[in-house]
Amino acid sequence: MASIRLVSSRTHQRGDLEPMSPRIRICLLALTAIMIGSSAAYAEGPRLRSDGSLVSGMVGYSSHESKNTGEQIGGGTWSFNYSRADVGRNWAAGIVVRRMDTDEQITSVSGETTYINAARLIVAMQGRWFATDGRLTSYLSPLAGIHLQTTDTSVEDGIEFRDSSYTFTMGISAGAMFHLTDAVFMRGEYTFHYFAKSDTIKNNHMHGLYAGLGFQFGGS
Repeated sequence: MASIRLVSSRTHQRGDLEPMSPRIRICLLALTAIMIGSSAAYAEGPRLRSDGSLVSGMVGYSSHESKNTGEQIGGGTWSFNYSRADVGRNWAAGIVVRRMDTDEQITSVSGETTYINAARLIVAMQGRWFATDGRLTSYLSPLAGIHLQTTDTSVEDGIEFRDSSYTFTMGISAGAMFHLTDAVFMRGEYTFHYFAKSDTIKNNHMHGLYAGLGFQFGGS
C-alpha cells in the first residue's frame, strides 16, 4: 500500500507555485501582438445571429503537460459557447462550458503500473476578441469561473479510488477557426489555466493544445 499512497501523492501534489516559463510568456505576448495588429485591419467578425449572439460547440482532442512525468498527455474534449457581440462585431462576451479528459499511465521502479483518468469540467464567463480575414478567424479569450475535477486511480491489482474537488480558475486562450462552411469550422488553440489551490487540487496551472471540429448555430 505504500506505493499506492506514493502514486496518489504524485497524482495530486503538483508542488509549490511555479513561475510561468519564458517560452510560455513569449508565446502569449506574440499571440497578443498578432491579435492587436490584425484587429486593426479586420473587424467584421464571424457571422452572428439576428440578435447579435454567437452560439457554437466543438468536439475534439486536448493535450496537456503531465505534472507527474512532464510528458504530453491528452484525451477527448468538448465545449459549448454562447456569447453576444458588440456593434463593431470584434468583441463578444458570454459563457463557456468545457469538458476535458486525460488518461495517463505511470510505471514505478518496481514495475507496477498505475492508471490515472482525470475528468475536468470548466464553467466560466468568457470574453472573446476576434479578427476575421475571409474564412479564417483568430481570437484571444480570457475567462474566469469554476473548475471541477474528478480523478480515478487504479493499479494492476485492481485497487481503485476516486477524488473529486472544485476550485476557482482563470485563464486565457489564443487560437484560430477556419470555416469550412458558414456553420462548420476547424478550430485550434493554445490554452493556459490558473487554479486556486484547494485541499485536493495542488497544481497551480495547466496549459496545452486544444483542437477539433466545431459547429456554429444560426447566423445572419
